[in-house]
Amino acid sequence: MAKGNFKRRYKNYINSDISFDKKTWVAIVLLLFVSMAVLGFIVEINFYHINSIIRDGKDMWFWRGSAFGPWIDIYGIGAVAAFALTYKFRKKPWLVLIISGVVLSLMELIAGMAIYYLDNGRREWNYNEEIWTLGNIGGFICGRNIIAFSLAGPFVVYLVVPAIMRLAKKMNRKVFLGIAYVLGAICIGDIFYNDIIHTLFPQCPKASHFYKQYGFKFVKFTQHDKAFWKLK
Repeated sequence: MAKGNFKRRYKNYINSDISFDKKTWVAIVLLLFVSMAVLGFIVEINFYHINSIIRDGKDMWFWRGSAFGPWIDIYGIGAVAAFALTYKFRKKPWLVLIISGVVLSLMELIAGMAIYYLDNGRREWNYNEEIWTLGNIGGFICGRNIIAFSLAGPFVVYLVVPAIMRLAKKMNRKVFLGIAYVLGAICIGDIFYNDIIHTLFPQCPKASHFYKQYGFKFVKFTQHDKAFWKLK
């Protein structure tokens, strides 16, 4: 019976336009952003732990992201982008896979290049210095991530979003909205403070400075190295 209900709900999700009011849609997007930002944080700290063991022979853990909380903004942004661009194509999984792979890969490539060339060779990541890259372009994008980005679209559209929508239907509306808006405000406010406010007002304490004081380690990437063309 449970399996039959799941199939029915899945077919209804694929074939029918889901109706929510604007506040609930905003709440769904906020929970998608937060949940994927947290998942990204978990993935990153575990990956760089493994990377340090295999590549450097050191059993080390690193804090990832620029925020105080356990979330990384690019994962949340990527998930929302994948959802927005592929949701209407959910009847065609192959198209969801291709669109998410192309768009998210371009987003990472452009973001990495923008940081590097606009900020005098600064890198937030460098795939020249990681394991399991399956090849890379300028250290900005790698084969491993292209595969991961391609799978991210189906993961978001067919697993994460339906789960959040089911919560929206089952939970008390005020409770659902309250949880989504509060978590969203905390997460986005934290990210905005560390990425924007600190940039405008460097005297404000930043999360990375706070964590370094308490002994947290951060991954260090080679800076100012050669990418596609030399820096001036």
